[in-house]
Amino acid sequence: MERRGQRIVEALFNELLCAPSELIPADALRSLDQRDITLRQVCDYVAGMTDNYAEKIYNRLFTPGFGSSRDEL
Repeated sequence: MERRGQRIVEALFNELLCAPSELIPADALRSLDQRDITLRQVCDYVAGMTDNYAEKIYNRLFTPGFGSSRDEL
């Protein structure tokens, strides 16, 4: 389980870092300086996720056919 959690966190971090303004919700971005989103800011965003939320976002990003854009997070 620990290794699985590590893989989820690493994958989320890397993916969010590639396109933070597209993948991080607008309300969360308001608290970040959108002109200069740093490694620390993305790290803090991922660290603030609950286990269930992180797993849901991971599945949405990396599991084909999981959820839809109309699903609530």
